[in-house]
Amino acid sequence: MSAEDFAASAAAASKLLEDERVRHAASMPQAGASHFYPPPPQPRQVQAQPSFQTSCSQNIPDPGSSLNRFTTDRVDRVNLAAFRAQIPNLTNLTDDFVLNTPMSLRLKMESNSMKRGTADKARNLEDRLMANHDNIAATVIIIPEGTDDRNSCLHSSRFLPPAVCSAGEMWLAARDAIGPSGHPPVCAFDMAAVGMAGYVTPRGYAEMHNPGSTSMSLKLFHIGNMCSKVAASKRISLTGGEEALEVGDSMKDVASFQDFKHSLRAARMAMQFIYPWNFSLAALENFMLNSNFLAKDVGPGSAAISILSAFCDHVFLLNAERWRARKEFLDIIELGSVWATWHISRGITSSSSADTKGGKPKSKQTSQQGPHNSNRNPFQRPRNGFQPSQQSGSQAGSSGQSRQPNQRQGAPAGGTPGNDDICGRFNRDSCPNMNRPQCTLANGAVLRHVCNYRTGPNTRCEQPHQRVHNH
Repeated sequence: MSAEDFAASAAAASKLLEDERVRHAASMPQAGASHFYPPPPQPRQVQAQPSFQTSCSQNIPDPGSSLNRFTTDRVDRVNLAAFRAQIPNLTNLTDDFVLNTPMSLRLKMESNSMKRGTADKARNLEDRLMANHDNIAATVIIIPEGTDDRNSCLHSSRFLPPAVCSAGEMWLAARDAIGPSGHPPVCAFDMAAVGMAGYVTPRGYAEMHNPGSTSMSLKLFHIGNMCSKVAASKRISLTGGEEALEVGDSMKDVASFQDFKHSLRAARMAMQFIYPWNFSLAALENFMLNSNFLAKDVGPGSAAISILSAFCDHVFLLNAERWRARKEFLDIIELGSVWATWHISRGITSSSSADTKGGKPKSKQTSQQGPHNSNRNPFQRPRNGFQPSQQSGSQAGSSGQSRQPNQRQGAPAGGTPGNDDICGRFNRDSCPNMNRPQCTLANGAVLRHVCNYRTGPNTRCEQPHQRVHNH
């Protein structure tokens, strides 16, 4: 019930009571009346409840009004100073503009201002880097005199700003500064700080100090060669017909892919300690990483590790020759062409090209016997034993008598021209020219670096690998 209905009902009730009182007074005696009648009760005044229209007329805000949503999205003058402190973009705006602008629009303005500030900061950073580079030529550093003992007393020149020239130019400048032999070798480097303690052998430190050393090898940074017994052991061999006396350290080759990665990383970290300007090993390591360690060319297995190790030794040798000739080291682009040339020169081809000839695939037996298949002995000994042919006994006997007593199955071939043209020391992993496809003896004879494992009396394997690792 509304307030108006309630007021009308109360007025009607009051009128009825007034009419009843008048009618009752008319029926009572006028004079000498002994009875007294109290006045009729008055109706209680009830305050009417404000209606919805009354509420709107009293300036009470309507939460559903669009005007009210716009006005509540603003800042009052009491909090204007605090609001300006939180949003620096409003500093240059007037108070009336800030008070009359919706909050969503102000936040969008601040977001756009932050984006422009980030872009300007990046552009300013590039401009600053370019300006600093341009100022290098004008700000020549004068190095003061002082002492340096490489240990506790370090000269301030060790902490100069880095050079911005090319790595090859640094290499050539160092060649002119320290000479062809480098500095005297030491081994007191904190390799444990970088997690490479126990990887570099003493000989590795000695060879690395001489950038022109031709004896640099990856096995010098193999953790398996740090054992005192292995490092101290020597081998002295004099093989008949080789005209050479071999004396060298008995060091283990890198056998696993994990050891190869650790050895290469140890060599690179040792070079960073010894010669920080020498980036030849960093280029070699990144070449291996970018090419996925040449997995498409060498394939899996232990033979691939020996190929990668031999290639690293070949790169060491080429960089040493370039150091002596005052040429820049092999960068990552040149390493790709060097790998392709070295890979082909060793006769290592893909399986599709190695197993085909004239467009037709060769049989497995033909590829194992080598090029001298027309001179097969009737009593050739295969892997599963002797199998005599259908020839007569006299022919078999004469063939058996023609064999030398010391040429048993699997015997190593010699390394002299009187025997054949295959290097025997290459197959025992002891040739000083392991990284080359051939070697030359003192008498001028040229020996090939292929496998000399005998597959028959007159045939050998002749594959581009070493007998000691594959047979």
